[in-house]
Amino acid sequence: MNRLRDFYEFVRQGDFLLLLLCCAASIYGIILISSASSYQGNLRYVAVQAAALVIGIILYFLFSRTDIEAATEKWKWMLIFNVVFIASLAVLGTDAGTGNKSWIRFNFLPIGIQPAEIVKITFILLLARQMSELQNEGISKTGSIARLLLHLGFMCGLIMGVSGDAGMVVVHVFIFFAMAFAAGVKLRWFLIGGGGVAGIFALLWSFTPLIKD
Repeated sequence: MNRLRDFYEFVRQGDFLLLLLCCAASIYGIILISSASSYQGNLRYVAVQAAALVIGIILYFLFSRTDIEAATEKWKWMLIFNVVFIASLAVLGTDAGTGNKSWIRFNFLPIGIQPAEIVKITFILLLARQMSELQNEGISKTGSIARLLLHLGFMCGLIMGVSGDAGMVVVHVFIFFAMAFAAGVKLRWFLIGGGGVAGIFALLWSFTPLIKD
């Protein structure tokens, strides 16, 4: 009886609108994949995406039952997990013709693992904890911004240095900017940051022939 009551409370308090929207987007994606691959007569990609949807729903319920604030108390272990998981690509990473080693694939599994995708979860949790602590000191102060950028730079440097996946680095940068905006970082830092990113890309475009290709 108590379990039924707990489940009812969970259902009542859960963000099921978010779950339904995510499921709708995923199902739409599966339909598109099915349409694009139907001529091959192979449903492998559809099956993989459907399995991912089921796993996602299970993880939704799992994380919804998790005390995130208590979990971030173990931030050192999260940081170690991030470093070790990304660093494992140096040994286990494979190049699937993309020019980077961002995936771990095993012969006995039909799907691969992309550590940088999984690490996004712990990166967000660590960044949220850090921003929460910096609120007391003034999150827009130069020292606070420097510490946040050090965290971002460390993760992006690790991902780029080990796997060479520039696309995933860009994703982490956008996550950082979105969270910094939500945390109340002043606009001037976004202008400075945007100018800096544009300058870096301009330099890379000028001095890296691979990007032009």
